[in-house]
Amino acid sequence: MNKKSNWREQSLSLYESFLAVSFKDTEPNYVYITNNGDTNLYIKSTANVSETAYNLIVPPQGRKLFARPNPFNEVYVYGTVGTPFVVESFASAFDPANLDQTTETMTLGQFNGEVAVTSLPTLPAGGNKLGSVAIDGGVVLNGSNIPDSSALPMRTAAINDFKYGGVIVGSTASLAAVGTSAFPNRKQLTIYPPDQGRIFWGKQGVTPATGLPLTSLDAPLSLPVSPLTPAIYLVSEGSVTVQVLEVS
Repeated sequence: MNKKSNWREQSLSLYESFLAVSFKDTEPNYVYITNNGDTNLYIKSTANVSETAYNLIVPPQGRKLFARPNPFNEVYVYGTVGTPFVVESFASAFDPANLDQTTETMTLGQFNGEVAVTSLPTLPAGGNKLGSVAIDGGVVLNGSNIPDSSALPMRTAAINDFKYGGVIVGSTASLAAVGTSAFPNRKQLTIYPPDQGRIFWGKQGVTPATGLPLTSLDAPLSLPVSPLTPAIYLVSEGSVTVQVLEVS
């Protein structure tokens, strides 16, 4: 509810381009400003008000609200000498929604005249299309310490979980997984070679004749995988158990 004892109305005019409007006897937190002139009025809570420094613009024949959460003693007005305006001030419970009127957006035309765009020139014919950019000669990262000949550094993702165990590999292809299905969300698969002999790995249906060999003399085979990676199967010429590690 407004406090009527704090309500005041003042009819003023800019006898200079700058005017401090005082409310020291009432200390309101709401001020309505009505511009009865033909040019903009610029309002600010501090004395450095100008056409480029303001909190609020009141257009010609317009009315705007200047609101603050706490009471204040003065507002500062800048504009054309002789511009008449009316100030209505009062104290009331603050509503943050009223701040919408206290922030103005500068528009083209307030400084250098109005800008009207009626048409754009016709784009030249050719194979280039908007939205596609061809880069010839590579990309230079200004300020980078990475030499041109070096690859970009990569960060290895941390292990979330893992699962390992034995897989019996025989003449019928077996899934390279611990259990009957692949470990959920796995991103790496490691197959350890057999203690003796060799196994073969490949896609579903792999045979010793079509698969890639992994012998007892080889290092473990580690493959990065994703949900889009085809299932990997193992097969051997006899029957052997190998260890498999799945990492997510």
